[in-house]
Amino acid sequence: MVPDAMDRILAATQIDLFWMPATVERLDRPDVMAVRDGSTRDLTNQVVRTTTDDASIPALVAEISAWHPSVSQWLVVPGQNLEALEATLPQVQGGVSEPAR
Repeated sequence: MVPDAMDRILAATQIDLFWMPATVERLDRPDVMAVRDGSTRDLTNQVVRTTTDDASIPALVAEISAWHPSVSQWLVVPGQNLEALEATLPQVQGGVSEPAR
């Protein structure tokens, strides 16, 4: 799926996280940008960018799941591993995260 203009704008807003509080830890590598902040619980456990090959997505999801102490929120936009992420990320059903089938 090709990203539309709004997807590109949304992704561009996540290039720099200067606006995040100093307490937020950043994981910023070429393949992923993620943040976490233990002082606000799950509110900032987010992955804001993934740029890796689809075959690496399961290992990346496992790594981030271990890094985030509980819930992770992933920004998933067309053109950035959309299908691989949808197939790999846990699905939320009834408020409980379950592995994708």
